[in-house]
Amino acid sequence: MAGLILILGCTGFTTTAPERFQNPILQPPSADPWIILHENVYYFCESTGRSIRIRKTKDFTQLEEAQPHTVWKAPEEGPYSQNVWAPELYFLEGKWYIYFAADDGQNENHRMYVLQSKSDCPLGPYEMKGKLQTQGWAIDGTIWQREDKNYFIWSGWPVDYDVQQNLYIAPMKNPWTLKTPRHLIAEPTQPYERQTHLICEGPVVLEKKDRTFLFYSGSASWTKDYCIAYMELTGEDPLHKESWRKKGVFMKTNPPVYGPGHNCFTTSPDGKEIWILFHAKKTPEPEWEDRQVHTQKMSFDHKGTPLPMKPYPPEKDLSPPSGITGNSQASSTDM
Repeated sequence: MAGLILILGCTGFTTTAPERFQNPILQPPSADPWIILHENVYYFCESTGRSIRIRKTKDFTQLEEAQPHTVWKAPEEGPYSQNVWAPELYFLEGKWYIYFAADDGQNENHRMYVLQSKSDCPLGPYEMKGKLQTQGWAIDGTIWQREDKNYFIWSGWPVDYDVQQNLYIAPMKNPWTLKTPRHLIAEPTQPYERQTHLICEGPVVLEKKDRTFLFYSGSASWTKDYCIAYMELTGEDPLHKESWRKKGVFMKTNPPVYGPGHNCFTTSPDGKEIWILFHAKKTPEPEWEDRQVHTQKMSFDHKGTPLPMKPYPPEKDLSPPSGITGNSQASSTDM
């Protein structure tokens, strides 16, 4: 049973809970999902290539029904006017921020930028706050909040041309400024990171039972070999490469779902479950336009280790996240 979602800006909406749902939750072209749960509402951030949109819902399995709200448009020209990629939304130090990659039409000029909301509403409007000094090409920036510090983690080139993509980290001075130069924490050394091209990208942190895992995507995103892998922080200093240990592939192609990658995490409304959102291809042919967003509930062993998953086929009926049904889906006009 499909859910009905009517968006009314920051003033509220009504929803009807589904009994079951199927993947994908967003049809192509849709990629690089990012979602945040704030005050019992989910905000899904996405790019159209030259603008950034946010969908607001109480049921993220019904994203297709949630009206996209444009919160920022790229200028007609300039360093961040084209190829707006992988926006991520955060509430930091009392304000809303969006981090995204963009360029001037030339891929070698991709850099990370920060938007700041002009109001206390996640739906903006937003204004440009600045460019992060990543020491070169950079995409897929994410924030890791650890104790009283914020860290920025991203995918970048080691030189000024495309030989491979590494993962870098730096502590933050404030939400729009890095405190130190970049620190290398991962290179594409494993077979699952080296298909078609040498790539580690799409980093995102997951913490479970006092353990810290860094999920990321390996190999070429336009191919069926794209996959989700993960590392664990096993050392004391997260700025040292030796503090991170690769654990292997978490999710890979499972026909008819191809090239799963660039994931994020959220919890069920009642906080009892952890769910992964990721994009995947409809076909094994190399391209980007067939990507669509999926979601599945995660499982862990008794030590908090994430258990590897296979992407479910589109026709499989799935139970919604716990807490979605019943009172959590009641109409609301006081958001």
